[in-house]
Amino acid sequence: MSTTYLGIQFEEQDGPGSIALIINNWLTPRKKEVFWPPYKTQFTFNRALEKKESAQKNWTLYKVSRIFFECDNLVKAREKLKQAEFSSDLQSDAEETLERRKRKIVSKRRLYESDEDDLECRKTKIVSSDTSTNNSDEENSTRTGGFIPRPPKLDKRLFSDKSRKTPSACGAESLNINAESTTVEPSTSSEAAFPAQSTPSILSYSSKSSFELALLDPENPVIKYLATIKAQSDQIINLLNKQQSALPITKFSLPGDLPTTLPIKTAEDFALLETYLENKDHCVVLVAYLSSLGGEAVSSVTNSILRACVSLNLAQTFSWLGTRQQKEAFSKTNLKNVVIDAVKNSVTTTTDKVENAIKVWLKHAPDNYKIEQKRLEKQNNGEGEVL
Repeated sequence: MSTTYLGIQFEEQDGPGSIALIINNWLTPRKKEVFWPPYKTQFTFNRALEKKESAQKNWTLYKVSRIFFECDNLVKAREKLKQAEFSSDLQSDAEETLERRKRKIVSKRRLYESDEDDLECRKTKIVSSDTSTNNSDEENSTRTGGFIPRPPKLDKRLFSDKSRKTPSACGAESLNINAESTTVEPSTSSEAAFPAQSTPSILSYSSKSSFELALLDPENPVIKYLATIKAQSDQIINLLNKQQSALPITKFSLPGDLPTTLPIKTAEDFALLETYLENKDHCVVLVAYLSSLGGEAVSSVTNSILRACVSLNLAQTFSWLGTRQQKEAFSKTNLKNVVIDAVKNSVTTTTDKVENAIKVWLKHAPDNYKIEQKRLEKQNNGEGEVL
């Protein structure tokens, strides 16, 4: 079976549906329904037409109300689809070739000078003006609708007999129209000219819907319940704020039995601190003090804790692994664990991030020490000049 392109029209409930270009293998055997691909862009849809993709199981099924034409060439099929937007009288290739062979018989035109001819001319002008306005409306609707049609999904309830209700069965409950918000428009001149045609009265509804009016009603139980919830939440927030303000601010200080002063400046003092930190209770007390130094980011908290523990001059003798320039391995010290725990108590982070921050601080310790020495020299020279 050869693959051809078809121009179809989808079926909708309230009127004629949109038109689209498909492949014949997308249709069901009875040609009453079509499988529609789930593509959202024009490029993917055109590529499916060019590659002549077959229908898949996950494609959505839509009803087809009419097939306009069938064509083998994609370019020609697109031209026919554009014609179908303005005219529904289209034919397939085979019918078009037969139509060309037929001879057109043109009726002779005769002119008569009478009042009846003038009346016919006026009628033809009125009919032609009506058709031109209809064509312009259809052209505007197709331009605003877009090139890719988006047919509505099938709802089985729309095609069942139970879901179809007559206007009398709906009644005032389904419409929910107030008598004050409805007004009947007076009859126009066209109704006066054609009294035999009965036109329904047009109702203008109020600007606010029933849902909005229900929200504005203070006696609505839903509104009362929401107001109660809001009042309770405000009370809870006030209680939490009072409790938070009443909590005492705890200030941690250095343990009194610390064998050296911080920051450590010599290797001997660092060895004493390492012996002191072998006791876990001593580590907990020092972690509590270091975590109270403050900071927001992981790097800033880590740098402030390391400056409080080790001087920049002593930090030059350490590296993370201690494999180069005869430096000591900071990763094997007890102080490393204390620093990591203190940072994790201050900010929410991981051990890997804290270790990376320590590596960066140790790497820049020599440069920072030189900057610190230059700053101290400038301060000393300034004091000497003043004296």
